[in-house]
Amino acid sequence: MKCSKDIILAAKKFYNEGNSIKETAQFVSENYGVNVCPEAVRKRLKKLGFQLRNCKEAITLRKRKHIDVQKLL
Repeated sequence: MKCSKDIILAAKKFYNEGNSIKETAQFVSENYGVNVCPEAVRKRLKKLGFQLRNCKEAITLRKRKHIDVQKLL
């Protein structure tokens, strides 16, 4: 995966907003024209020292992603 720093930072920000690795790879492909697989995104973020979600956190986030927080508050 040959990416510039701005693409990597955008991917990191997008993932940090609660999106999955797969969604992050699609985001990079659509917005920057860089075809990249989810595994490459995961490896790059991990290599840069970014803390990735474990399986339990990912499942919880996936199940709660559709809930509108503003309606709950």
